[in-house]
Amino acid sequence: MEDYIYSSAGNNLGVSVNTDGQAPLHLAAGYSHAPIVELLCRQFPHTVNRKDNGGCTPLHLASCAHAMPTLRTSQNPAVKTEDISAVEILLAHCANVHAQDNKGDTCLHNATAWGNLKAVRALIQAGADPLRSNRAGWTPEYYSITVQAEVYYRNLVAEWEKRKAEEAIRARERRAQGGAGVRLVAAEEDESDETDTEQARSRTDSGTSQASSDSESGLGITLSRATWA
Repeated sequence: MEDYIYSSAGNNLGVSVNTDGQAPLHLAAGYSHAPIVELLCRQFPHTVNRKDNGGCTPLHLASCAHAMPTLRTSQNPAVKTEDISAVEILLAHCANVHAQDNKGDTCLHNATAWGNLKAVRALIQAGADPLRSNRAGWTPEYYSITVQAEVYYRNLVAEWEKRKAEEAIRARERRAQGGAGVRLVAAEEDESDETDTEQARSRTDSGTSQASSDSESGLGITLSRATWA
């Protein structure tokens, strides 16, 4: 059993950690215990991105984890299956896909090194950078354990680069459309201002004419009153 210590400092308030600096969420993620991961994420959200003494977050450990072997029948040996439920739960609780451990390894480095191809795809889809190097200068692709895994990884990178290029094109189109819209609105406002100015001038001219007429009429009335006097 791991030796746990209770810490009340910093972001460990109310959380027990072992001598490796790992909280219970680290262990649950490392063993792909999805229900426990879900519970701990909800109860202790401040440990979702907590790093242990080696700089690993729970997502680092979940990315290189395999589900416990399951014995199917007496004839079939126990097999390990890739279950990324823990990875998906951590991502849903805002786990940082860009986190790096003390060696500079990302979660993608761990996933490729352990052959967790489903985790690789999930991490890239969540925004992880497949071209980020660790402190040794190696990208996750370098740690692919088989040729097939390396080819698979390269295909995912190609998809990622294509998606990034398409997003950049759409962003430029939105900016261009937005700029054109502003110019049109400005033009419409200028025309509206000119119309308002013309209408104001017309009202002023009309008011002046009316004032002149009233003045002439008023003089007539005054003269008439003076005559009465």
